[in-house]
Amino acid sequence: MAGSCKIQRVSQTKWIERRDANPRARLRLFCYPHAGGAASAFQAWQRAMPETVEVCPVQPPGRWTRHHEPPFRRVEPAAASFVEAIESFTDLPFVFFGHSLGALVMFEATRLVEARGKRTPKACVVAARGAPHIDVGRPAREVVADDERLVNWVSERYGKLSGFDDPEIRELFMPVLRADLEAYAHYELSSASPLATALYAFGGDTDRAVRAEELEGWREHTAGSFESAVLPGDHFFVHDQHSGFLPKLAALLEELTVDHGA
Repeated sequence: MAGSCKIQRVSQTKWIERRDANPRARLRLFCYPHAGGAASAFQAWQRAMPETVEVCPVQPPGRWTRHHEPPFRRVEPAAASFVEAIESFTDLPFVFFGHSLGALVMFEATRLVEARGKRTPKACVVAARGAPHIDVGRPAREVVADDERLVNWVSERYGKLSGFDDPEIRELFMPVLRADLEAYAHYELSSASPLATALYAFGGDTDRAVRAEELEGWREHTAGSFESAVLPGDHFFVHDQHSGFLPKLAALLEELTVDHGA
């Protein structure tokens, strides 16, 4: 496919942050950020991937280029809107990746495309989130409703929020963080039916939010192949070069490309 055609595809949806086209791509990696996060978290990932992989950072509404749009307050509508937005991007094989809250969104997106009989991902890769049937660690709804309690809850669980001492930054990002954590607080697994899609789960060994057994619990949610791994790092190990996560992800995507003739 010509590079100019791919650039045109990028401009057709606000959900995918604009990027350079990769005319050698044989597989696309869609990356959904953590609560309060944005597509910018994945901008450097392309350099770590095989030349046959095109990284597609997902930009949910409410942040940066979409700051004027209301953020989603539930996981399922976010997943449904994402699936609709990327339909024209599925001319190539693809993989879903989700970090923390993004793991739930991508899990639900995978369930949705399977249920609708649409082209499904080669794999769903989740990170820094326990299995969806496990409720441990979700914020109480009254915590989400109060600014100070919400910031304290996030800081205790994931580390101090950078920049939130600045009133302007706090005013800008608080609505997105609250909406995302409201989605997390209200999430309920609606069905126990496992995916047919392969599932890969990764966690950090010092992540206070996810225990190894909660990570392993993802095994229940696929009838396809499953692997889990705990790597060095905290809740944000996927962005830590010392964790070894990106090389592992790159190797997995290269294997999927070769094995499935992507």
